[in-house]
Amino acid sequence: MVLEFIIICLVILFLLNLSWKFSIFNFSALFTLLYIIFYIFPALDRIYGWNLVEFHLFDFNYGILQTQKLILIFNMIIALCFCFSFNLKHNFTKVIKIKNFDLDKKPLNTRIYFLLGSILLIVIFLVKGNWEGAIYELFLPSRKQGLITSGYVKLFAFMVPTALSFFVSLKKIKKRYFIYFICLAMIFISGQRKFIINFIFLIFLGESIGKNYNIVKITKYSSIGVLLIPGIWYLRAIFSQFQRGTNFADLTYSRSILYLIFGSPSSGFESILFYKKFENFLDLDFLISIQYIFTSFIPRFIFSDKPETISSIVKTKFNWSGNPSIFFTNELDLNFGYLAPIIALCFGYMLAKLINKNAVYSILLFSGIMTLFKAGFSYYITESVFLIIIFYLINKILIAKWKLQ
Repeated sequence: MVLEFIIICLVILFLLNLSWKFSIFNFSALFTLLYIIFYIFPALDRIYGWNLVEFHLFDFNYGILQTQKLILIFNMIIALCFCFSFNLKHNFTKVIKIKNFDLDKKPLNTRIYFLLGSILLIVIFLVKGNWEGAIYELFLPSRKQGLITSGYVKLFAFMVPTALSFFVSLKKIKKRYFIYFICLAMIFISGQRKFIINFIFLIFLGESIGKNYNIVKITKYSSIGVLLIPGIWYLRAIFSQFQRGTNFADLTYSRSILYLIFGSPSSGFESILFYKKFENFLDLDFLISIQYIFTSFIPRFIFSDKPETISSIVKTKFNWSGNPSIFFTNELDLNFGYLAPIIALCFGYMLAKLINKNAVYSILLFSGIMTLFKAGFSYYITESVFLIIIFYLINKILIAKWKLQ
């Protein structure tokens, strides 16, 4: 009963954090909402056998129920430390306001379209060598597993169109929806929901500058965001069947909407049980995620033995076709152990401080919140840094005054 009481108290604290100065642009509140729905609820469903979540990624049990409850409590404390420390430093706002960024200074449309066309041609050149189908099929939202193996190519192919789309959303360029469409088609090359949802969320943030959303609109857009999870999967499955020339199957029969919503996104607690069970077999290096962050930008031909992410290590050692998700609190737990709550406090405080410094870059950091929640801090930091650098370069290139000597 003591552990149940602690879990109830922690859930109440999460709800209080969610309700305190709630805004659709509140990083802490949105992370709390994701954590309650996709981590705490599926974990309690598994522990107490409610059988409300029909999807289970790992079909095994680790430890007795008492141990599982303690693991859940510890990870909930990590998440609370992150959210509370973020609130200590974050300047709350219900309306995104851009400062220190000249929104009225618009580049020539020809320069934008030239850059867009150049990016498109480069992306086709980078991926065409591993593609056997027609060129137009590259841009269909179908599964393309193994198409891009290089992390640098992947970041360029998907981050550059994302940064360009965000730039035109800030500048409110005419015909920007056409640019969104072309860039989204390039994102479809990935075949991954993560890149697609992050792209859509960032464009939504860019279009939301100066707008105030009431609870009705927040509920509306939140519902649309949740439905994107199964919607993009069904879209990908339909176009994958079209691409292979197979007969169209009843997709809702194989995977229901609830199955997809509470599928991989809700496997956080099961994942930490998996990592704990095979901890000795995985034999993770000390602070493996920190090692990855500091070496991720070094090409592998220079540093062939550079560290990998925990997800990549699991994929290799278990010979899986896809990368399992690590989740934010799980990654902190595996890297720092009992120090994880303190590290979460520091990380939340520093992230809030960065977000307060520049409104434009804060939106870029905010757009990756789902990556932080599901893929962990190592992916979030490396992808956010790359996205900010690309956006900075695009901004400089498009608004620079070019003079012919």
